[in-house]
Amino acid sequence: MIPFSHAWPLVWPGFAGIFLLMLLKNKGKLKYFSYTLKSLFKTSSLSAVIFFVFTLAVLYVIGFPEMNKVSDLLGAVGPIIINSSLIFGLLLASGLGIITAMISGSILYPFIRNR
Repeated sequence: MIPFSHAWPLVWPGFAGIFLLMLLKNKGKLKYFSYTLKSLFKTSSLSAVIFFVFTLAVLYVIGFPEMNKVSDLLGAVGPIIINSSLIFGLLLASGLGIITAMISGSILYPFIRNR
């Protein structure tokens, strides 16, 4: 959980992995575990790229001096500076999302397959 945000960001990639398993089961493609892992990796990688690009774009726009009122409302303490540590943190969060989706799908694979 992100401190003081009341958000659970790693729950959503887990739900995405479970949702993908449900879709594969409905299409009858949930036969092989390797195919399932490839599908989980592809879809979670796509969602990680979307997360990274759009979060970086929003932070870039909010970093403009004209957006100070908006960034104050969102709880920013100081100016938003896009540097290498911010980009690394976003890449790390994207990677954790990929790992979370793959783990949740792998754990629930036997339960969903047998139904």
